[in-house]
Amino acid sequence: MLLQTFLITYIYIILAVLFGNILARLLIETHIINVVNLKTSKILGRSIHPELTSIPLLYLISPRAAHASQILKQNLIKPIDLYIALIASSIFLRIMYIYIPMMLPLLGVIAVYFMALRLLFDVAPFIIVAVYGKYKYKNTKNTLTKLQNMVIKLTKGVLINSIKVGIRDTITFLYKFTPLFALVITLMNLSVLSYISSILKPYLELINVNSLGLTYIITSIMSPRIAWGIARIMLDNGYSFTNILGCIFLGNALYLLLNELWVRIIPFYISIYPKSIVSKLIILRAILPMIYNIVIGILLLNT
Repeated sequence: MLLQTFLITYIYIILAVLFGNILARLLIETHIINVVNLKTSKILGRSIHPELTSIPLLYLISPRAAHASQILKQNLIKPIDLYIALIASSIFLRIMYIYIPMMLPLLGVIAVYFMALRLLFDVAPFIIVAVYGKYKYKNTKNTLTKLQNMVIKLTKGVLINSIKVGIRDTITFLYKFTPLFALVITLMNLSVLSYISSILKPYLELINVNSLGLTYIITSIMSPRIAWGIARIMLDNGYSFTNILGCIFLGNALYLLLNELWVRIIPFYISIYPKSIVSKLIILRAILPMIYNIVIGILLLNT
């Protein structure tokens, strides 16, 4: 991949993190976060920890603003509370990241099936943690009831302070993120990804992935949205729905394993969360979805 592309990605990540940090601080300083907490606590009931009831809906605003590292550092919650909230938030994260405006016009009903199958993975864990959370937090005191009369405070001073703190937190984040990102760039420029793809080729052919399907999957490792154009070509050439869907799911799994996991997820979590829980967060956010995508992809390709 060209250095220019990496540079654009790096700048995009910086801007996304900066926006998320400023927004997170602004939501706290203006007391909007407390108002959101009150509203969502009524919706979610006792399914997640009262301190984390804003997390699911904040994913609709910005996933970067929805992390709970500060709450964890203040010992207001335990790691298990964070895990439950993150699982419950997955469905909101999916709403944020499914590119309906592009995927639906390109692939039509295939996009609908893909989104339905993908959301199924989020709905089932959501129901499980919701039931478990109601049992776990039934006796947890909700301190948010003291905030019923909280007034939203939006002033020039609050805005300036939020920007300052957001910039400071972003700089701290970059100290840890940049070396890891540079390492990933080096490995990819050394054609490590191409080497892995060449290893995967004979195995993919065993599960009914032909040359065009393989082209989709390899392209998806670099950019799933670009790969959707190849899926459109597959559709125009008479490929079955199940074959196209299978390639999409396998492509997503490999993109997650070989790209997003190293470029975004691991550097981000290492930068903001205690190292003792990073591995568990990676399992929840990357490993389990990857396994689901692989299983569904193989099942569809062999249907």
